[in-house]
Amino acid sequence: MAGLLVLSGTVLAQTRPAPTRIEVADGIYLYRTAPYGEVGLDGNSIAIIENDGVLVFDTNGTPSAAAAVLADIRTLTSQPVRYIVNSHWHWDHWYGTEVYTTAFPDVKVIAHEKTKMMMAGPALAFNKPGLEQQLPGYLASLEQRIAKAEAATPPPANLPQLKQALADGQFFLAQKNSVHHTLPNQTYTGTLTLKLGDREIQVLRLLWKGGSNKAIARDLHLSENTIETHLRRIYEKLGTRNRTQAAAIAHEAGAI
Repeated sequence: MAGLLVLSGTVLAQTRPAPTRIEVADGIYLYRTAPYGEVGLDGNSIAIIENDGVLVFDTNGTPSAAAAVLADIRTLTSQPVRYIVNSHWHWDHWYGTEVYTTAFPDVKVIAHEKTKMMMAGPALAFNKPGLEQQLPGYLASLEQRIAKAEAATPPPANLPQLKQALADGQFFLAQKNSVHHTLPNQTYTGTLTLKLGDREIQVLRLLWKGGSNKAIARDLHLSENTIETHLRRIYEKLGTRNRTQAAAIAHEAGAI
């Protein structure tokens, strides 16, 4: 059955919209992946391209999304991906890492040591109820609604939307269940400096250090609006309203 689900996902993946690529600075590209209907979002990914290699910051939430990003990166450069940096343990930040380690066996996969610890156990336990109960239950309810709609005369106008929602959900679940969880092979505790071409890239924990939105945006070569969007998502996930509370909760939980 798992094989059939993956096969089904592969077919559906061909109809997925390509990721949106935005050049935010010279050689730095932001990739945005469309959500999976109502069942899940995908994280952003950033590629930093130099003349001797590529750094990818976050690897999306599914292998399919990561493969699409990598395919686009390969249209920009023939250089290998040398570094992966996973910023967080939530699945939309690292579930596509296997795509890069398969394509580039020598790639260094980097994360904070506490992020790796969360990935290795608590993150998987956190996701288990959704994969085993909540999402399958939602898809079963969609199937029932579709069956009822198909039996109606005339069929309701939202029948195509219901079918698309089911297809999106099935693909999302198949992708999540097919992931080979790939943990970082290099960790850091404070700041890590990487050399890539003429760039010196510092991997650090900007929010906990108290950086302003403007400073974080400048250091990551992103817009302040992008930083504000990420912060809103963090606040929602942590159930808080401001960066001080969010940082304190995340630090206490070992996430930063």
